[in-house]
Amino acid sequence: MKKIKTKIKSKTKTKIKIKTKTKIKIKIKTKIKIKIKIKIKIKSKTIAKGKIKIMTRTETKIKVSV
Repeated sequence: MKKIKTKIKSKTKTKIKIKTKTKIKIKIKTKIKIKIKIKIKIKSKTIAKGKIKIMTRTETKIKVSV
């Protein structure tokens, strides 16, 4: 018996600000949460439990001014 549970949560926020004299500000925030639970049962009565939590946060800021 194999039970695999996967939960994926992704949040993306984009903010764009445009001002006169061609100033552009771009903010991108992405949050990704991945939870993986794996339970494996083998005939020899061994139970392996593994929990993997991955937290990734990427922030990119781009400023362009002309």
